Amino acid sequence: MVWCRCTLLSVMLLGCSTAEPPARRTLPVATKEQGDVLKRADRLFATGGKEFFAVVDEAGADPATTKAMVMYLAWHMNEAARLQRQRQQGTLPVRALDSNARYVQARTAIARLGPKAVPPVGEVLVEHRFSDSRWLGVEILAAMGPEVLPTIEKSVDQRPEKFRRYYVEAVGRMAPTTEAERLLLAWTGHSDFTVRAAAYVGLASHGAKHLAKLHAAVRSDPDRFVQRQVVKQLGAFRDKETARVVIEFYSRSVVGNDRMGETEAERALVRISGREAARGRKVIRYGLASWQEWYRNLPPGGAAERGR
Repeated sequence: MVWCRCTLLSVMLLGCSTAEPPARRTLPVATKEQGDVLKRADRLFATGGKEFFAVVDEAGADPATTKAMVMYLAWHMNEAARLQRQRQQGTLPVRALDSNARYVQARTAIARLGPKAVPPVGEVLVEHRFSDSRWLGVEILAAMGPEVLPTIEKSVDQRPEKFRRYYVEAVGRMAPTTEAERLLLAWTGHSDFTVRAAAYVGLASHGAKHLAKLHAAVRSDPDRFVQRQVVKQLGAFRDKETARVVIEFYSRSVVGNDRMGETEAERALVRISGREAARGRKVIRYGLASWQEWYRNLPPGGAAERGR
């Protein structure tokens, strides 16, 4: 691979979710030293180990080289994902490096760069025009852990509005910590409905401790999109009160002719009741009246039992 030509680093980001050709990103390499760092990283990537990660650490000393390194490693992650798809399709060509190991090594290397890598990960991936690349950026930020929370907090209001939710999604996917929880709770009051939705999704991943807040969001958040996103998460909780909240939402969706709301409520109730397990994985629409009857037959004060 040749990464430097005429002081330019060209990296093909292959994580696109449409039939459009992938975007080619070109980054100026201002100095020969930056190019040398990337060449050494490229030579050492296949073997990995301390020498490779030492070069990654060296790149982190300079913002421009950090950005170049992030682009280089993101290319490896996208290429590994492409090879994995080929493996699943039975068309995988022979490769010296296992695609999964390649993916993990590149992700680990970016996470190693810490907070200084957040801006380039945001610019190169989180704010990419293709959704697969954006979600790759979310995964990388989440893998960085609590160390990058202050930098992500600033990004939510400083970066373009249409990408804010992805930074919040990254926090929601991190292992639960007090600081991550604080941020998610704060973002549930954000003026941007996509930020609120992502914050509630993140809180749902923390377990039942914020269930009352999730219920309140379904009942009172001013945006139907937020309500639908929360209902989607409520399918993971099997208590009777959650079932009631979802059925009430289902009823409001029917009255308001919100077909997407009806669909999300149906799916959540299937998970809560266990009817999916009883009937197999075929999509079955039971309807509001059926769910209201099911709820009336639940034990008083008890958890939602598996449907028959």
